[in-house]
Amino acid sequence: MGFTLSAFNTERGMAKIQVIMALTLDGYLPPAGGQWMEWFRHDREGLPLWLSRCTFTLPPGYPLIDLMCELKSMSEGCTYVAEVTDAGQVELLRGLFLYRMVDELVVYLLPQLSGGGLSPLADLPRASAWTLRQSRSFGNGICRLVYRKKTE
Repeated sequence: MGFTLSAFNTERGMAKIQVIMALTLDGYLPPAGGQWMEWFRHDREGLPLWLSRCTFTLPPGYPLIDLMCELKSMSEGCTYVAEVTDAGQVELLRGLFLYRMVDELVVYLLPQLSGGGLSPLADLPRASAWTLRQSRSFGNGICRLVYRKKTE
């Protein structure tokens, strides 16, 4: 299971938050093992694609107020990344959405149904609208969807 978030500069001169996650078709974090999660974690089109673009890691429990201040002062090209793979780390995602800090959402849909578990998007605020910017399917059945938050 897992998703990642990263922050990088935008044209506004302020860092941007990007969330990368792997979900089952029914919207749950997939189990840690398995062929599709192995692909997500190790293939150059999966998690390593986003990790290769980061400058700093953001650990679970990172203070969001500190992050808000840091994002405003980041130099161009600076990137934060944090992988979220369990309930404690999902709380970080919920906080980022609560404070409307997420600008881009990258979802890897894995071709499996879990039938239950932890659904990281289930309890998030619904205020933001998202636009699909890119989609890509891979030969193993995984689809990558890149959404950006609509600007006001």
